[in-house]
Amino acid sequence: MSKKLLALAIASLALNAMQAQVVINELSAANWSGPTDSFGQREDWIELYNTSGSVVDISGWYISDSQTNNTKYQFEPGTTIAANGRLMVWCSNRNAVAGGNPHPNFKLTQCEGDRAVLSDAGGNIVDNFQFTSTTQVDHSWGRTTDGAATWSLFQTPTPNAANAGAGPYYATKPSMSPAAGYYAGAISVTLSTPDAGATIRYTTNGFEPTAASTAYTGPINVGAPTVIRAKAFSATPGVPPSFVETNTYLVGVTHGVAILSCSGDQAQTLLDGNGGLEPVASMEYFGPDGVLRDKVTGTMNEHGQDSWAYAQRGFDWVSRDQFGYNNAIHYPMFAITDRDEFQRVIVKAAAGDNYEFGPGQPAHIRDPYVHALSQAATCALGRTQL
Repeated sequence: MSKKLLALAIASLALNAMQAQVVINELSAANWSGPTDSFGQREDWIELYNTSGSVVDISGWYISDSQTNNTKYQFEPGTTIAANGRLMVWCSNRNAVAGGNPHPNFKLTQCEGDRAVLSDAGGNIVDNFQFTSTTQVDHSWGRTTDGAATWSLFQTPTPNAANAGAGPYYATKPSMSPAAGYYAGAISVTLSTPDAGATIRYTTNGFEPTAASTAYTGPINVGAPTVIRAKAFSATPGVPPSFVETNTYLVGVTHGVAILSCSGDQAQTLLDGNGGLEPVASMEYFGPDGVLRDKVTGTMNEHGQDSWAYAQRGFDWVSRDQFGYNNAIHYPMFAITDRDEFQRVIVKAAAGDNYEFGPGQPAHIRDPYVHALSQAATCALGRTQL
């Protein structure tokens, strides 16, 4: 081999060795009440780890949430990771550097199977992780130990610290039969799980099941509108409880409009008039035919003014990817538009249209009528302009 070819081979080996030194070590798209960045925000995060005993300069390298567009954000000149050190990358979509930490121009959406992709200055992918399974809130995915080849779930994440406390994935979420929706008469609901020896616990008051909730032993008789929420608890030590399955059974009722069913530990308390709350809840979206269109988990909060003086109150719904169920309602909810994804939905009670605000029976029709008229006019104008 010539000296030139030998030099090229040595340089190539050195480059490959340097690339192998830096890995994606831990990451979370479920940061709800965990660490904050220099802006005081709880953003998605990626921890990079230098497995070597020497400083590695990653100036000009890239990080992205896509392997087909892996050069979204380029690390600035002078970006280094100390020997056996870490670099916190806050996925805040700010496209900046703050407090010594990169803030790339993207966020992570675990419910859509996003990736964390690290590439060298030449655009060659060095490391690549995909959210093939979501985590529950405030949990993370990480290498079982720093730099290890295997990955594990961390119920207590270790951002900017050594990976410790790795564990197995959750118990399997229970299944319910029949499906949620309208039923003319009483039904029997069965719960099941493929996990041998697991105990399913459930509630019928909208609360999230706990280890103290009723254990499932046989079919549940449902003769009125009821929300059943179920969680599986594994018989294997160390396996965390499953995600919660939520089904609303609209027994003995029919409606000619779409239905939103919200359930959570404080959902009813909020709608009873306690406006300072922001409860975590599940929302099921049913069509007028009673067929489930989509379900999400997120937060509810007070919305509106006049409605909060009456029994029927408006609220603001925000779907939260951090909880690992769904990042939005994926369905064309409004006939006036073909948009089919809604992270936020404002549920109005139209109390501002309560004529004379008296004890009578207001129709609450002017407000939605004017909204519909405005939407139709906007749509017609758009078509004219096109």
